[in-house]
Amino acid sequence: MSYLLNSRLKTIEVMIGDLSYGSALSVGAYITFNSDYDDIGITGGGTDTLTIPNGHYVASAILGASATNASSDEVGFIFELDGSTLGSAGGRQAVGKVGADAAECVFTVESGNTADLKLKISSVTGTVNAVTFRSQIFIRRVDL
Repeated sequence: MSYLLNSRLKTIEVMIGDLSYGSALSVGAYITFNSDYDDIGITGGGTDTLTIPNGHYVASAILGASATNASSDEVGFIFELDGSTLGSAGGRQAVGKVGADAAECVFTVESGNTADLKLKISSVTGTVNAVTFRSQIFIRRVDL
């Protein structure tokens, strides 16, 4: 037997986009967000900062990258919310290692507030460039 207490239907809204950066990646650089679809009301597409309205969120980003030396060049990246890093870091590993991992985070923006979300390059080994058609961001939101 099971019981369902305090249940109510929630609608999940999404923002889907791609990521870009115009030159070789460097530590401390911020990636540009390009929104392809947004029913959340996020602003800042075409810049390195997304302004997020209130709600509960899960964000995932994968940064496709090309490397001058595929066997050794790597890059790491992580989300930053209002100046503080959060969640798990993503990265492109050198060929023969793990591969590519998504950066992911979970956060809440309280009612009446907004927050600024960025994707920051946290480490670079060698020369690595972003590949836009292989770089995506996916943000899911439910109401408070």
